[in-house]
Amino acid sequence: MATDNINTHGRSRTKSLPQISLLWIIGTFALGQAAANQIENLKEKFGATSTYWNSANAKRLEVSVEILKEAQQKTNQELIDVRVDARVATEKSRWGEWTSVRKGVVMVRKTQQ
Repeated sequence: MATDNINTHGRSRTKSLPQISLLWIIGTFALGQAAANQIENLKEKFGATSTYWNSANAKRLEVSVEILKEAQQKTNQELIDVRVDARVATEKSRWGEWTSVRKGVVMVRKTQQ
């Protein structure tokens, strides 16, 4: 069974994923242009066709989480991880204060069936 390693605040936790023949791209992103470009590049590279919002992950990670899933993928694909460093920043301005992600964390997985 494939596993998904989640690192929150320096602690690593392992969560089991179901055996599937789809490509999952899991990432944390802000609304920044660089993050949007990374999402589009990964969608194009791996043929991902749909974007899903996962509010449970967003709440746990305290940042926005997008899950991109490829609609059709051949079976027996090897596991691939692609990682980009993340940094959460608190910004203040005369209009208010908010939290944003300067860079995203992307994990690309192809699981075996």
